[in-house]
Amino acid sequence: MADGGRFELYPRPEWVRHFNAMGDAAGGAERLVPLDVDAMCQSAVDSTGLSDFGDLDGDWLTRLKALTAAIDDSANMHALGRLMTRAEMIRCLRTRLWVTEDRRRRPGVADETIAAPVLVTGPARSGTSLLLELLDLDPALRGPNGWEIADPGAVGGGSREERIDRAAGEYELWGDVQPEFLAIHDFKAVYPQECIHVQTPSFAGMYWRMAADIPTWAPDPMAAMKFHRAVLQALQHGQDPATWVLKTPVYLGTLDLVFALYPDAWVIHNHRDPVKTTVSGASTLATVRWIRSDDVDPAAVGSDDGMCPIMLNVMRRRVAGELPDRIIDVHFADLLADPAGAVERAYATMGRAFTGAHADAIRHYVANRPQGALGTHSYTAEQFGIDKAALRERMRPYTDHYGIRLE
Repeated sequence: MADGGRFELYPRPEWVRHFNAMGDAAGGAERLVPLDVDAMCQSAVDSTGLSDFGDLDGDWLTRLKALTAAIDDSANMHALGRLMTRAEMIRCLRTRLWVTEDRRRRPGVADETIAAPVLVTGPARSGTSLLLELLDLDPALRGPNGWEIADPGAVGGGSREERIDRAAGEYELWGDVQPEFLAIHDFKAVYPQECIHVQTPSFAGMYWRMAADIPTWAPDPMAAMKFHRAVLQALQHGQDPATWVLKTPVYLGTLDLVFALYPDAWVIHNHRDPVKTTVSGASTLATVRWIRSDDVDPAAVGSDDGMCPIMLNVMRRRVAGELPDRIIDVHFADLLADPAGAVERAYATMGRAFTGAHADAIRHYVANRPQGALGTHSYTAEQFGIDKAALRERMRPYTDHYGIRLE
């Protein structure tokens, strides 16, 4: 517990406590760091010399205004959390300007086809990030790296090193603010990042619901995917051919949209004991929000049980033949036991060549990033008000159908 009996998920580093005290001294973090939409848009225009934010994903400005209003209303962010959010929003506005200008300068960008992407999905904490990184080791595949999705295309400017340094302020600061986060997710600008980060400039994606407690704000998956595709087109244009490998748990709940946009996509569905993923996922979400707010209710986070119904529904629809036969199952236990073998089996289903060089790269990668190297992710179901026995029984049809090893 923190001072005054308030729940404290992790102790704050001293520098974070001191920074947040400036918000208190100013009469509130919202006064010190306002999320003024007009001012943020003007900052993006002044800093880039560009003025067209584009409209390829619909009414982004209305969505941004609704988002900032929701954050002001319910997110209860501290000063540093608001500063991180404001910086992200201005960067996203700059990205919109760059993407739009890039499409004007290089008309061929809009004609790029995103062919047969490989999409990794599954509940959070089921090994999707690891699998994305292992697939990205294949020279024939490429994931969107953190440093390049911030200013894609040929407009943003700066060397690779300069772009990495800029992106590090958005990605790697998380671990500085709350070091325990690194035990959950090693978040670096040079790693391939999941698609919710590609979608952030649409102000329509699930990233914002993850970072802030804003239950009244609704994402727009179609708008998010439209902007996502524009970023992929910008990164792909003029480069050597490679198939995109993409990842986010959000795809599991939007498979109809995924296959409508990319009918030739392959979807890799990761499976893990849902009791483990639900509890670990609750801890992860609470930690992400704790990075920006002192007011995180663990019981409320634990009651947000959106993924389990999605998993059961996808299972039912697959059994009924309502989804394309382009979904491949990968089990977390198999991925940990034999990473190269798990990837090779997935490749066999997709008809992709799995090379010895790729297998060696996977083994080297795993050996140099051992599990637990950055600390242990500790949590309990009771901490989040989750009844493990009830959850186990509820998800038994899922675990029995897929033959999932219980943890």
